[in-house]
Amino acid sequence: MLVLMNPTARNRTAHPDYQGTRLPFAGIKAFWKVLVEADLLPQSLLEDFADRDWNEERTRRVIATLNQEKLYVTNLVKCVSARAADPGAAEINYGLSVLQREIELVQPRYIVAFGLLVFRAITGQTLKLGDYLARLESGETGLESRYYSIALNEINYPVFPCYFPTGRGNSRAATACLRLLNKNLRSIKQC
Repeated sequence: MLVLMNPTARNRTAHPDYQGTRLPFAGIKAFWKVLVEADLLPQSLLEDFADRDWNEERTRRVIATLNQEKLYVTNLVKCVSARAADPGAAEINYGLSVLQREIELVQPRYIVAFGLLVFRAITGQTLKLGDYLARLESGETGLESRYYSIALNEINYPVFPCYFPTGRGNSRAATACLRLLNKNLRSIKQC
């Protein structure tokens, strides 16, 4: 499960006049490029972001690819923001209650929290992403010591912090975090 902050007006499926399926970060190529460069999604997916038009057919192809790769993308706060500003505490708290129910339904093996605000809301923890990335890159400790968790209904869900991949975030650092995480998770699956 990949958790972003909130949909903005840049998301083409978030417009009130859009009649199709809603998809977090639809049409925002930079986000999807990070996922492709981190080897989470196939390169062919970027073809759907080649031009600015967005439609239901593209949404369905992206969702089919996400399902094939067993990725679930969502937002902490579900309401669309007209501007790229952080939501307030009330919006985050309400969004967290909805997200917790979403986690219970999806039952992800892992959660990637994009950005410190999302990470803090989910885990109640704070950290320095630069230090965290350095720990991941060093490979000195096992993966189990590189994540935090959230417990819901007696199930612990591992939560991995990651740089926010677009806008005020850091796409290169987000890609590096995701690559290292993906590599470590693949090695665990092979055991």
